[in-house]
Amino acid sequence: MQWPAPLRTALQLMLDASQPMFLLLGPELLLFYNDAYATLLGARHPAAMLRPLHQAWPEAMHRWRSLIDRTLQGEPCSGEQSPPDVPPNGPPGQGRFSFSLLPVREDGGAVSAILSIWTELERRMVQEENLRVLLGQTARALWETDPDGTIIGDSPSWRRLTGQTREQWLAQGWIDAIHPEDRNFAAQQWRDAIATGMPLELELRLRLASGDWRWVELRAAPLPAGNGGIRNWLGMIIDIERRRRAEEDLLRAVHEAAAERRQLDAVLEAAPVGIIVADADGALVRMNSEVKRICGVDCPLSRSVAEYGRWKGWWADGSERHGEPLRAEDWPMSRALKGERVQHVMIEFEAWDARRQRCILLISAAPIQDGEGSITGAVVGVMDLTDHVRVEAELRQSQERFRKIVSQAATGVVEADAAGIMTLVNQKFCDMLGYSEAELIGKTVVDITAPDSVPHTLEAVARLAAGGPDFVIEKQYRRKDGTLMWATSSVNAMRGADGDYQGLVAIVVDITDRKMAEARVRHASLHDTLTGLPNRAMLFEYASHLLPHNRRTGQRAAVLFIDLDRFKPINDTHGHEAGDQVLREVAARLAASLRAEDIVIRLGGDEFIVLLQDIHDAIEAAEVTRHAVARISTPYHVGELALSLSASVGISLFPEDGQDIDTLISHADLAMYQAKQAGRNNFQFYSAACAAGARQQIAIEQQLKAALHDRAFHLCYQPVVDIESGEVVSAEALLRWPNRDIGPDRFVPVAEATGIINPIGRWLLREASRQYRRWQDHGLPSIPIAVNVSVVEFRDRDFAGRFERTMREYGIDTDALQLEVTETAIMDDVDHAVAILSRLKALGVKILLDDFGTGHSSLAYLARLPLNKVKIDRSFVAPLTHDVASQAVTNAMIALGRTLDLEVVAEGVESKSVLDYIGAHGCKQAQGFYLGRPMPGEEFEVWYRQRAQGVLPPPHSIGLRCH
Repeated sequence: MQWPAPLRTALQLMLDASQPMFLLLGPELLLFYNDAYATLLGARHPAAMLRPLHQAWPEAMHRWRSLIDRTLQGEPCSGEQSPPDVPPNGPPGQGRFSFSLLPVREDGGAVSAILSIWTELERRMVQEENLRVLLGQTARALWETDPDGTIIGDSPSWRRLTGQTREQWLAQGWIDAIHPEDRNFAAQQWRDAIATGMPLELELRLRLASGDWRWVELRAAPLPAGNGGIRNWLGMIIDIERRRRAEEDLLRAVHEAAAERRQLDAVLEAAPVGIIVADADGALVRMNSEVKRICGVDCPLSRSVAEYGRWKGWWADGSERHGEPLRAEDWPMSRALKGERVQHVMIEFEAWDARRQRCILLISAAPIQDGEGSITGAVVGVMDLTDHVRVEAELRQSQERFRKIVSQAATGVVEADAAGIMTLVNQKFCDMLGYSEAELIGKTVVDITAPDSVPHTLEAVARLAAGGPDFVIEKQYRRKDGTLMWATSSVNAMRGADGDYQGLVAIVVDITDRKMAEARVRHASLHDTLTGLPNRAMLFEYASHLLPHNRRTGQRAAVLFIDLDRFKPINDTHGHEAGDQVLREVAARLAASLRAEDIVIRLGGDEFIVLLQDIHDAIEAAEVTRHAVARISTPYHVGELALSLSASVGISLFPEDGQDIDTLISHADLAMYQAKQAGRNNFQFYSAACAAGARQQIAIEQQLKAALHDRAFHLCYQPVVDIESGEVVSAEALLRWPNRDIGPDRFVPVAEATGIINPIGRWLLREASRQYRRWQDHGLPSIPIAVNVSVVEFRDRDFAGRFERTMREYGIDTDALQLEVTETAIMDDVDHAVAILSRLKALGVKILLDDFGTGHSSLAYLARLPLNKVKIDRSFVAPLTHDVASQAVTNAMIALGRTLDLEVVAEGVESKSVLDYIGAHGCKQAQGFYLGRPMPGEEFEVWYRQRAQGVLPPPHSIGLRCH
């Protein structure tokens, strides 16, 4: 039991004092006194020690009863008394003493003891003087106050200690010497002590004369007066700096130890593995939460190694012991307590809690030794490998499945590390390249890559390694036998958890057959199937590289547009097979006559183009052309035939005649037509005159497109009349547009050359059908409308079908429309023409051969054609009255028509004399201004009705001009 501080102070004061003192302790008032008071007790000592006062000194108890009660209530009391058996300065029984009874309080304020201080009255003065001497000489700082706490005396030691003067000390300067943080508390405690009369004991910091602060213990006790009050206060200062420093060091050490303990606890809790600590007996004294998670929260904290036998564990290290249960001495903790360091033992463990769940643990253990090497305990590290072992097993299964899939895959599979060294290949990949697996493992990907594919393969892999996306690449591999294999490789990166590149895996598909097929297709797309020469597409691809190169280097180039003269008769006379052989021979001669850097292509039909890569001037281009034309003009031997050809050639020069291949070909084409017009079998350079014609053609083309877009075209209808009866037997639909300066003879060829004729022709067919339908709805008799068909339109394989669908769309009979074709359109492809015309004639459509006599068709071809009518060209009809040659030709054509059972129509009848001539020579039908000019559909209807009513003027003046 620890005594209250006031009681300890009173006890210490009593024992240290030479003045007689005693303590009355507890409710029994046990008497406890010092040696000085034992002398006063005389014979009563030592029997009085620690006996109740009423037994040790009954008379004093009786006499002091009221004083004791008051003191127990907290009131200091005093009085005079002769102690038993003690004389003043002599034998016992003499002398008187003054005494004080002072209450000693517990920490809570209750009085737990009474301190009594005795002073012999005759010796007081001597004692006070002695006290003053003592106060001046003592090493401790002593001081004295009156009952109100006013300083009345101090010791020199106090002044030495604090550096204050006596005057400062007497003026309450002692308060200023106390540390500011302790000052208010100390002053309040002093005031409380004065008010209660209770001894004071407290610790505070005092400023020394040096200016330093020092911890001291302040003690003060009241000295009783004879009337029971307080005569004065006596105090002392005790230096406790060393004790306080020791206490602070001790407290600091305790805090540091606690902090280290907390740090250790934090480390244990933060550790990713379970940690167990045992003492020397094997008792488990510490374990972190990871152990509790692994082993179960209700952990049996074993008290000794022997108790380890209750744990359930089995060896799981894959050795001969695998599956055997562990004995108590097998556990890593037991072995560590014997001084053994245990590393990475794998154990199957059954958890301690109600789950009884089994887990796989990896355990290491080590002994804990003191400075002398004695084992004071052991520490164990536990890692839960249950999930790791399960994942490893699943991974092994997955890898095995992967290997089986890879080995049986229909595509090649390659795995390579970050250095490009192959670490895995499947059998399919081995078969592709002709290597065994052992031969490929350890090789780099570059080792089996074709030289041409190495650079872009390395670039793609470098981008992948730098964090780029997965990719697909087409490349060539080099087989073991040296041959090359085209393949598509789908490459995916293998990366670690932190994203670092660890290698690649590639799925490889052999595309050699596809590449060869693509090469064949590409060759076919870039070459003419008949001659094997490059075609237009390859020319443009070649020129896209050549011309920019020549532009940069200042080199010139030339384009030769070659058209064979009189090739068509060879085809017509000797058949397509002979014609094809001639074309192949022409191609071979052209290729042989050119330099290696030049290119010759077949444009189509009997047209060829040569691109001369690097020439110095036009003279060099002319020399090459002369040489080529001479080679072409050499006779061709096809079977037993000896055939001759010539060529018309147009030449355009780069860069002066054009900056691109389109322009150069167009200009060379224009120059070739100049060569044709100049009598064939020659060559012409592109000139400004050609350019002027080309500009005019472009202007007409633009106007044609605008007219088509704006629906500016219209049809006029010119009647065809039966000469004998005067009846209108049909009408020809003639195409017109707003530009009166450019007639059909000029804009139709442009439309044909540019392809615009196709949409125009479709519009014309629909418009003629619509007009026929309108005439029928307005009550006119059936007047068939003849429509002209361009050679370009006639090449359309679906022309007959489109013609039939249009008539069906407008609900007109098949004999409502007649088809006019020229000899040129038919002779372009006779077989095609016969097939189309036969189909239309079978439907009931009449077929007319326009401009008969101006072409080059033979009678044999004319007899094959399914015709109904022939129209004698106006160039023969107009001069009939004065030109004998025209009369002879016209008479022959009329006779031929009758012989072939064909109706004959004379075009361009512009006078009565001409009409009379052709009528007299057997021509049945006529068309011309004399009989009726071309008229819009509504005016034609009016004209027809007036004519039927006989109100029209003479024939040569009827009808309106149609523009």
